[in-house]
Amino acid sequence: MRRPDLSFAVGTPAWRQLLLGVAAFVLAILLGFLLAFPTAPLKQTMVDAFKPYRASAELESLRLSPLLALQGQNLTIRMDNASLPPLEVKRFSLRPVWLSLLSAEPGMTIAAELLEGTLQVVVHKGGRLQARASGQRWVLPLMDGAATVMGTLSTGRLLRSAGDIKTAERTLSLDFATLLVQSPLLADTANRPLDLGQLTLEASGRGQVFNVTRLESRGGDLTLTGTGSVLIGRTPASSRLSLNLTLRPTATLPGGVKDLLALMAPPAGDGSYQLRIGGTLAMPTMLLQSGGRAPAAATQDSGNRNSATEPMPDSDEE
Repeated sequence: MRRPDLSFAVGTPAWRQLLLGVAAFVLAILLGFLLAFPTAPLKQTMVDAFKPYRASAELESLRLSPLLALQGQNLTIRMDNASLPPLEVKRFSLRPVWLSLLSAEPGMTIAAELLEGTLQVVVHKGGRLQARASGQRWVLPLMDGAATVMGTLSTGRLLRSAGDIKTAERTLSLDFATLLVQSPLLADTANRPLDLGQLTLEASGRGQVFNVTRLESRGGDLTLTGTGSVLIGRTPASSRLSLNLTLRPTATLPGGVKDLLALMAPPAGDGSYQLRIGGTLAMPTMLLQSGGRAPAAATQDSGNRNSATEPMPDSDEE
């Protein structure tokens, strides 16, 4: 006797019921996972992760989205150094790089809104990292608040190769749309900041040390070119500078600042000034051709330019 033909074509009522059942099962598992996800312990873990870096953090909310991305709001990071302003992160998200989960180096994507700009980071298990930032408005107090550097970052990129954090190769590029320096110690800038214009920095290195291969500014009160090295510590006070700079005043440079430059270093034949910046990021010092040191921001009173500076503190390991 001939057996009847059986049809398993998609769209028959039996297959519809089976697909609906599978979908309901997956949805129930996902909903249960979202409801049972340990958000509170993870939130505390994220807050505690800043303590080894001499910082404290507060996080308003953290939740797991249906797309399995951790989403947080209003993260505030405060450095133990009271002179630094808190870093406010309005929103951030962490999600896996799905295709990388099938490889030996799974990765994660981090997106954040901070300092009125955006940050995108992709990091992999082996240490490989790609970061891009844009639109951040920076306000960095220096010299115990005696000077302030303000700038708008148009584009910033950081690449790190795989390997140990102390030996991995890194490349950094920063393009500032504007960069201003204001200090009551700088002549004629108490009410009008010193405008450095557009600034570009390119550097590469390993571990904490970056070799600055390009440093240029244009369109401001003076043009600047330079090279050197920067050792990045956990704080501005433990970050060391060694930069060789060439400054060329423009017609907009305040007269008091130009006179101050002439006091600290003699101009070259083309009117430029050859300076070397050392010290720390928190307390930079200007190394003069005569071998003496003067603060990077000095008063109009030339009698104060021989004051001594404090020795540089040791940097911290990352």
